[in-house]
Amino acid sequence: MFLQLPVLVLRVQRLTIVQQKRFVLLTKIVVNLLRSNMICEDMLPINTVEHSGFKNLMNIMEPSYNVPCRKTITTRIQGQYNEKVNYIKEKSMTINSVSLSTDCWTSRNVDSYITVTGHFINNFWQLESFNICTKEITHSHTSENLFETIQSVIIEWKLDNKVQCISYDNAANITLAVKMMSLDGIISNPCATHTLQLCIKKTLDIQIFSSLIKRASSIVSAFKHSYKRSNALENVLEQLGKPKLSLIQSCPTRWNSTMFMLERLLAIRQGIVTVMADRTHFTRQQAKKLEFIEEDWDHCNILCNLLKPIHLATTVLCADKKVTISLIRPIIHSLIFKHLKIDENENSLMTNFKTTVSQELSVRFEIGENSLEEVNIAQISCLLDHRYKNLNFEYSDSIKKNIKEKVRSKILNLCRQSDIPNNVIPIQPTALDTLLRNDSEENIDEFTTYLLEPQINHNLDPNNWWLQDEKQYPRVALLAKQILSVPASSASSERVFSTAGNIITSKRSRLDPMNASALIFLHQNKKLKM
Repeated sequence: MFLQLPVLVLRVQRLTIVQQKRFVLLTKIVVNLLRSNMICEDMLPINTVEHSGFKNLMNIMEPSYNVPCRKTITTRIQGQYNEKVNYIKEKSMTINSVSLSTDCWTSRNVDSYITVTGHFINNFWQLESFNICTKEITHSHTSENLFETIQSVIIEWKLDNKVQCISYDNAANITLAVKMMSLDGIISNPCATHTLQLCIKKTLDIQIFSSLIKRASSIVSAFKHSYKRSNALENVLEQLGKPKLSLIQSCPTRWNSTMFMLERLLAIRQGIVTVMADRTHFTRQQAKKLEFIEEDWDHCNILCNLLKPIHLATTVLCADKKVTISLIRPIIHSLIFKHLKIDENENSLMTNFKTTVSQELSVRFEIGENSLEEVNIAQISCLLDHRYKNLNFEYSDSIKKNIKEKVRSKILNLCRQSDIPNNVIPIQPTALDTLLRNDSEENIDEFTTYLLEPQINHNLDPNNWWLQDEKQYPRVALLAKQILSVPASSASSERVFSTAGNIITSKRSRLDPMNASALIFLHQNKKLKM
């Protein structure tokens, strides 16, 4: 790659120790870049190798080395992509079951992409995930086309009969597409955090809240669109001895941005009021139009406090490395009956918010009186998670009974379809079991014994419990490994498009979709060591 080794060694030996270290470091950087690792990991443009600055660096390091062209780097990226795909495919062959999450996105160049992420629990009861693909969609996003696209991904990756569940947002087309897969035994799981978004959005659209948020957003815009006002605000905050915090504008598609906006307004309230009172920055008419009276500031504070537990719930349900599917019902139940419980001493603003959100959560998540007799995957997961196996948040004993019968039925079906994994050996009865156990104890099956186990604290990891007791309940563990791998939300797939947005920028809007897919795939799976 560089000069002949003896010549290179002689050159390095002439350098001081510090220079030698710098040379080795620079060499590693360049080798990484030329192998395309750095381009994929740091989301650099492929034509970085053609930039004059890079060429000058290479010329200083090794004048005789010919830097490869963009086409060569593209070929190497495709080679790395194929190697990583084959590695993940081989790894997926060893997985007994996998859950998927999916999402769609449109780039700056108006190219449509769909991404699919796989989630599974390995033999050490660790939750793992990998990006299966991010591919261009050239046809319209009808439910039939999305169904065929996801099916083709499943077949291509040889995941037939392995996919247990698919998590997705609440868009009508993908909802229908996933439900069409129920004929193949695939369970549908609407994204819990997106459902939360719909609940909060409907509440914040009520006049009393939307009016407050609109006026707060206008104040933020008045400062953000004027350097003079923004600079004045910084100066005032400095004089007051407060940190120079920037204002945050709300985004309609992310309700938590509204909470962040209100929190920031409250944090620098004194500075905002001072600048708005200065007639060199705001005319009397402008200040009067944007003015917040004391009641408005109180309402902002109240709304922030009401939104905080819901934001916390969203954060918890979006976790990647922890079991989340079994958290949905306990968390939503707690929001409704604890955090949103109405107090007779509260004002109309708080009562209105709590009533509307509680009703929305109750209906959309089928909690409390809106609970259905039909059992869903979130309820099944709770019974298999030792933190919530007592099902204390379910509305009635009949629903609890239905959940237990559903789980029992699934365990029986699993036992018929597949053998217990080789690494799971049922504990054999001891001599004392044979001599002293009475007939009633002998007839108790594995699932019934499992139900008698005590519930553990909610701060503990259910996977650690299963790692210790898998051998005692091998059949129940087989189902638990399948169900607990399901993500509560499609956040993992949504995060893929955060990467995509950093790769397909305004300056790289003409990036070929195949190259874009390869770069996104390699970046998302960079932690998977081959």
